[in-house]
Amino acid sequence: MLKPNGKIILFWPPEFGLSVLFFKAIWFVFKNIFKKDVKLHPDEVPRVKSKKHLKTILGHANFSTVEYYFGFRDFFTYVVIVVEKM
Repeated sequence: MLKPNGKIILFWPPEFGLSVLFFKAIWFVFKNIFKKDVKLHPDEVPRVKSKKHLKTILGHANFSTVEYYFGFRDFFTYVVIVVEKM
């Protein structure tokens, strides 16, 4: 629940983040070298593929993007989004 004109900060995993790429590499090694299909982490929300993809997801929930950040400050681990209710 948000108050009228309230904002929320979301930390959303990106498709091309460092942690995602690291776990994909580990999973590749287990699957192709050790021939084991392991699950390295629990299921997660859909990863953000682009700013447009995120706006589509949030638009369905009647949110608008106020700020969007994906960069070096957090070593490309999360997309940081500030959204408000439309």
